Amino acid sequence: MTLEEKWNEKLDILLDFKKINGRWPKTTENHNGVKIGLWMGNVRTQYIHEKMSKERIKKLKKINFPFHKREELWSTKFEILKSFLKEYKRFPKADESHMGERIGKWCITQRGNLKNGILSKEHKKRLSSIGFPWSMIGIAPNEMWLDSCREVSLKIKVRPELADPLSRNECITWIRLQRRRFLNNDLTEYQIHFLKEQGINITLKKWDKKPSKIKKKTNYQMHINRVLDFYNKSKKFPKRQRYANLEEDSAAMSLKKLCLEFSINKEQDIRFIIRDLKKLKKEYTAKKAA
Repeated sequence: MTLEEKWNEKLDILLDFKKINGRWPKTTENHNGVKIGLWMGNVRTQYIHEKMSKERIKKLKKINFPFHKREELWSTKFEILKSFLKEYKRFPKADESHMGERIGKWCITQRGNLKNGILSKEHKKRLSSIGFPWSMIGIAPNEMWLDSCREVSLKIKVRPELADPLSRNECITWIRLQRRRFLNNDLTEYQIHFLKEQGINITLKKWDKKPSKIKKKTNYQMHINRVLDFYNKSKKFPKRQRYANLEEDSAAMSLKKLCLEFSINKEQDIRFIIRDLKKLKKEYTAKKAA
């Protein structure tokens, strides 16, 4: 048997493996006494290093041989999609899985790749050959998502202020999540149209606005009282105690904040620090009375 005949025999074994298992073999897998996974890896290496005849390349392209690992992964998902289509007589929804793969999510990725111009002509041709729906209009997402969308829409109709992008509420949080999914091409055409029907145009940039963080005012009077109360009880300088003495630990933390804020020298005698704190307390009391 010539080398070419041996090569053709292994190619037939590879095709037989794919026909039985519906996928390409892994590196460690055997079939009919042949290490077909290892042979497939060697063929791929020869192709990458341009050490393969044009005749062999032609034969491999005819069977859609995955010359690169990424191509193999894509072909595996494509075969899983065909298996799903054969079993259920329809294409998967966004959240559906099959044979351990999130095939619904993969379908959305292919539509996104086409939209962004990064889907190869070969991949588009193979998907179109099985009637792949490039538009998701008419293919509904799961009922939980639809119910959430209706609930948010109803709340906004009753209280329009909930749709303010600068507000903080559950409706805006949910809408922002859909906006992120839209930007990542994770929303189907059906979902985008459904959102518009409910009065939520997810394509608008206004949903990217975020409310500014409100800086809480420090209650310095509380910190002053805490330090003075501790001094009046113990007549000593408060030090960090961690879990040993929570009262003294709190007083020490309050004193640290006050010294930083009002430029009080922490190294001076405790009596002078207490004098300064009493002055601050009088000022706060006077402001409150005014």
